[in-house]
Amino acid sequence: MRISTRFAAASSTSAWATGRKRAAIRCLRASATPSDGRTHGSASGACGIRCNGTLEITFRTQRSAVRTASRGAWLNERQRGKKHMNMKQYETFELRFGGEALPYAWAQIDLTATFSCAQESLTVKGFYDGESDGRGVYVVRFLPQYAGVYRYQVRGAVTAEGEIVCEASSPEAHGIVRAVGTHFAFADGAPYIPFGTTVYALISQDDALVEQTLQSLAAAPFNKLRLCVFPKDYDYNHNEPPLYAFARREDGSWETSRPSIAFYQRLERILRRIAALGIQLDLILFHPYDRWGFAAMPQADNFRYLDYLLRRLSAMPEIWWSLANEYDLCMPKKTLADWEALEAFVASCDPYHHLLSCHNCFCFWDFKRKDVTHASIQTRALTEIPRYLREYGKPVVIDECCYEGDLPHIWGSISGQEMVR
Repeated sequence: MRISTRFAAASSTSAWATGRKRAAIRCLRASATPSDGRTHGSASGACGIRCNGTLEITFRTQRSAVRTASRGAWLNERQRGKKHMNMKQYETFELRFGGEALPYAWAQIDLTATFSCAQESLTVKGFYDGESDGRGVYVVRFLPQYAGVYRYQVRGAVTAEGEIVCEASSPEAHGIVRAVGTHFAFADGAPYIPFGTTVYALISQDDALVEQTLQSLAAAPFNKLRLCVFPKDYDYNHNEPPLYAFARREDGSWETSRPSIAFYQRLERILRRIAALGIQLDLILFHPYDRWGFAAMPQADNFRYLDYLLRRLSAMPEIWWSLANEYDLCMPKKTLADWEALEAFVASCDPYHHLLSCHNCFCFWDFKRKDVTHASIQTRALTEIPRYLREYGKPVVIDECCYEGDLPHIWGSISGQEMVR
């Protein structure tokens, strides 16, 4: 059966434009079992997507975010459209389902989806995204690498299967940046030359300052940005963040099995706005400048945090993973073995294998390690770059040498001329 469904533009807080789009979906079956176990809707005279709970399909692109929902019913002939738009190569595709609300723990739910086409078959993990109208929201995101027909199968907390057409990429969409020898290139082969900056604590600022910063970035030439997930306690950054990544226990420790849905939704809104400016997102997963306890969480909590974050963000084509900013200052809270285990976890749990590295203060990370895609280095010895390229055989990015500015610190007080000489 082939069903055409009209998609109306959703409102967006990002810089994306919205428009009216339609989609054609050939679905074999889709179901999300409600908590009461009932089947809603009637099969009599119906043709379309069967959904016992809520099925919502979202296409996220740099230009638009469009969605539709089928609430516990069959789509029928009157809901057919004539013009079609489907998932697009190199752009995040999202399936949303209604299901049982989870009041206690939701970081590592049982939800996977396998997307298969002629060229690839990939299994990704889904995540819990809070509640809507008293029902739990379950989300699966996918980043298609090829044009053509994809078949998907969703299993676990909700189930669904079907087929959907993936259109060839838009001219402005180039896919994930990869390391190719000692250089970078997008998935479609277009070259990428990073020219980056840092706004470490951007996520931890109030909305007005975030907006001001985004406007500054829009007028700047940068195409790569390093920023932290966790708040930073350092000069000029002593404020409390608007939101924290997890719920807190009574003893003040972090309940990583209960990630804050509002925090991650806000994080994603900011990341999407930056990505819409054509800027790659080098996301710093840990750092030492901490007074809240994030740098000293038990390893089991570190893994749980990373697992939920990877489920949500891996399908963003602009993401890079920076294991840490100045990892060596986090010792002895994290041993070298701890860091290596975290590196291996990120590499194995990211289905798309985004760029991955680790930034130093004094001691370079071992950039020869197999899961490390490039060297992320803090140094002022720029004349050593040719040697690093020969030694590592990978791209070398000087992510920190000094900062142009007028700070009282030596690292933040050079002129623009000194920076580019």
